[in-house]
Amino acid sequence: YVVEKAGPTNAAIFLPANSHEYTLGGYVNYDSVAGSPDVLLEHLADVAVPALADHDGALLLDDQPALQQWLGDDAAHLEDCHVLTATGRHDDEALAVIMLFRDSSEPFSAVSVEAIETIAPLLADHLARIIRVHHRHLPDDDGGNVDGHDADEPAPL
Repeated sequence: YVVEKAGPTNAAIFLPANSHEYTLGGYVNYDSVAGSPDVLLEHLADVAVPALADHDGALLLDDQPALQQWLGDDAAHLEDCHVLTATGRHDDEALAVIMLFRDSSEPFSAVSVEAIETIAPLLADHLARIIRVHHRHLPDDDGGNVDGHDADEPAPL
């Protein structure tokens, strides 16, 4: 949906690996040579995503000073790129960071910003549901499941 609205772009979804660390959950390659984005994506997961994950709403970084402000020296990895990102949250926990980036000669439109703002919370809700179903057998502090239900009851979907 987001790529359809944004047009041709590199798109990545980063998922939390543990607290303050992220891993690549999926990637659409638009303009990188096959195999070359691996180092960039790993670096983004390690450095850029933790810096951006705490931001609420969409964030459009459309010039080098904006990239520098958010990423410091690591902005050099996205030099001459426009970056559009949003964090999907559930119960104030970052469950996904969506990041679009492409050459600055193809800026993101207001439609792109609206699309990523729309999809980020929906993605987080779906991820929370998957996590809840996956962890429904684990006890919580109240003796029930992580979703608050007794271990003998199926978790609601």
